[in-house]
Amino acid sequence: MESTDVHHSRQWTVKSLEVRDRDGGVCQYCMRVDKYITTEDLSVHHIVPIGVDPSKKFEDDNLITLCSNHHKMADDGLIDAELLKSWAMENLKKIF
Repeated sequence: MESTDVHHSRQWTVKSLEVRDRDGGVCQYCMRVDKYITTEDLSVHHIVPIGVDPSKKFEDDNLITLCSNHHKMADDGLIDAELLKSWAMENLKKIF
C-alpha cells in the first residue's frame, strides 16, 4: 500500500483520529517548543516515512500531531525525528 493509498483508507482515518485525540488535538511542536497552542490545520505526521519503512505506517510511536507548518518542516528534515518520536512515546505513556 503506497502513501496515498494509506491516507485514503478507513484504517488511516480511524488511526489519525486516535492520534489527534491522544495528542490532545494540538500541534505537539507548537505546544512543546513554541509554547503556543495550535488547534487549526492539524495533521498526523509519519516520523519514519511510509516510503522508508511501510511496516510503521500505523504504529502509534511513529505518529504525531503537527500543524501544517511543522509537518512540512518535519518532512523536510528540519525537526529532529528522534525528538518527535520521544514526544509520541511520552503521549503513549499517558494513556496506559
